Amino acid sequence: MREFYDELSKNVSMQKFELVLRDLLKNQKDPAIVADRVLTMIESEDLNFNEESIQTVSHFLFRSGFYNTLVQFVVRNLRRPRFKVPWYFFLEALARGLGNQLEKLPANLEEALLTGVGEDQAQREAMQAQAMHRFLPNMKTWGGSEEENFQNFAKQKREDLIQQVATLQTARLYEKAHTLIEQLLSLFPKDAEVQRLKEEALQQRAIETLQRRSRKRTEFTPTWVENDPEEEVILETVGRSLYQASLTIPEMSFDLAVASFMFDDFATALKILAHSEPSFANDWLRLECLLLSRHFIEGLDWIVYLEIHYSHIPETASGVQLARAKCYWGLGERHLALEILENLLDARPNHIQAGTLLNVWRNP
Repeated sequence: MREFYDELSKNVSMQKFELVLRDLLKNQKDPAIVADRVLTMIESEDLNFNEESIQTVSHFLFRSGFYNTLVQFVVRNLRRPRFKVPWYFFLEALARGLGNQLEKLPANLEEALLTGVGEDQAQREAMQAQAMHRFLPNMKTWGGSEEENFQNFAKQKREDLIQQVATLQTARLYEKAHTLIEQLLSLFPKDAEVQRLKEEALQQRAIETLQRRSRKRTEFTPTWVENDPEEEVILETVGRSLYQASLTIPEMSFDLAVASFMFDDFATALKILAHSEPSFANDWLRLECLLLSRHFIEGLDWIVYLEIHYSHIPETASGVQLARAKCYWGLGERHLALEILENLLDARPNHIQAGTLLNVWRNP
């Protein structure tokens, strides 16, 4: 064990202390021994006192409940040139270590703390130490103007990003818009408008994915190929596994249904979707499965459901018209199917899939 620690000490300046702690804890389960060893390491050389290592060690001491050890560590190294006080951990540990022993801090200690925070301009970090608020109640007002400036900046940043998302979506650059929405979510995870943008982006991606899939089947009426019996057994096994997984992990239902869809196992996809929560992505995928499994009557009924529930989504109108044409074509009502496509192209002349399909159906 001693050789392990000696070797680790030699290389500590070249490693992140997070990794050092991990290795120490792996070889020594007593956190008190680990604390003693890691403090010896970090204090052995000024070069070890970068901000990251100080924060890592302070966080470890704090989470381990070594409040007095953490306070002593900071006080002991205050005058070291490279030492940057971890104000949050230090103040929180100091307050917790004092507990109910004192009602107020000694005047000289209070003055020293206020001076140190001021010199480091660390009010924003220090004010997060909730336990210290009872000793320094004015902490609650620290960084007021800074907080206001930050909030104004965040609000402007949010509006700029939302505007960029709208611009990208108008240009049909959906992947780039999705990336930007992910950035918005990381900055504003509870913002209702950002959540709405995410939902709409997921719906749009579902439409694009399924339309790309449909374009590969231009003739729509598929050519049925009899599978090898052994392949059929494998596919049935896979289908059962996917269906069982959807019952066990219902939040993964859409992904599992898509997997079945990609295997051309539309029956399993429909079973999975029947047990899934209604959503635009699930409901649209259900329509595609009905069409490709030649359930045209049921498909026509489902189209009515989509028109009623998703009329607020711009792509719904053209999508259901295209699907309705496919249903009538499959049912042998070819004149009506062609008429629906012609009407769709009158409204949207650049609809590539409708134009291609109309050309194929007119020139079999």
